[in-house]
Amino acid sequence: MISIPGRHGVALAVFLLFCFPMLVTGQQSGSRDVSALIGGLYKVTRFAGGTHSMVGVKAAVVFAGGVEIGGIGIKVLEPVDISVSAGGLLQLRTGYGGITVAKRGLLGGRIGAGLFLGAGNAEIRALPVGNQLGSDNFLVFEPEVTLKLPSWNVMRSALGAGFRFVTGVDDLPTLSAADLRGFTVTLMVVVGGP
Repeated sequence: MISIPGRHGVALAVFLLFCFPMLVTGQQSGSRDVSALIGGLYKVTRFAGGTHSMVGVKAAVVFAGGVEIGGIGIKVLEPVDISVSAGGLLQLRTGYGGITVAKRGLLGGRIGAGLFLGAGNAEIRALPVGNQLGSDNFLVFEPEVTLKLPSWNVMRSALGAGFRFVTGVDDLPTLSAADLRGFTVTLMVVVGGP
């Protein structure tokens, strides 16, 4: 997994959020049949027996008629501590990425519906030492309904609600695919797009 440390990650995020859409806007046709957007996600979700925060990025191309095709990468904000019956403590780290297809402008223009298809990875580490006890890849399927919130110039926001389905988890001690499934609430802030 690619990890961008500290201030370099912040600088990259600022560039992607504020500069990239302006560059892409310059590439659009005069009729605005196709546009691009990029932004950030903050997701609150249920998994591993608790409620946790995730952060991520989104980039997409929006076609005439409100059809959006893009990609999302998201990871847990802080590693998740899991207590085990033997009195020990485990730590879960997870993230996933993939493609998203959505339709905007339903029911009066403020509602959208989308589907995320992708793959993820989760690992379990023993605390306090941090030895890896297991790691597994899995498939993710996440339908979501979104509500468009007020926008500011080129910055747009939406609130989403969905459910994350996961399959293919076999090698994580004390966890199964059911532990990684759960309801999601997502705040999206993007720049660019129609």
